[in-house]
Amino acid sequence: MAEAQLTNQLTRIESMTNVELRAELKQRGCPTSGNKKDLLTKLRIALQKEYEQQSSMNHSVGYTQNQTPNHDQVTENSFE
Repeated sequence: MAEAQLTNQLTRIESMTNVELRAELKQRGCPTSGNKKDLLTKLRIALQKEYEQQSSMNHSVGYTQNQTPNHDQVTENSFE
């Protein structure tokens, strides 16, 4: 998830109902109890964690999904 997508999602959740927030939290395996303020906080945290995990996966590979490795990054053993 790109940083712009994260920002858009964080903005979008503000207008969600409690039922919608609970559904999003349940989909992510998060607790669904609390008032709207609590639900928003939990969902913000969950979205941030998703972004951080995806970001760290892109960095661990050494190139982003839209890039292809250059010749030096690919070895003969890469395709075994």
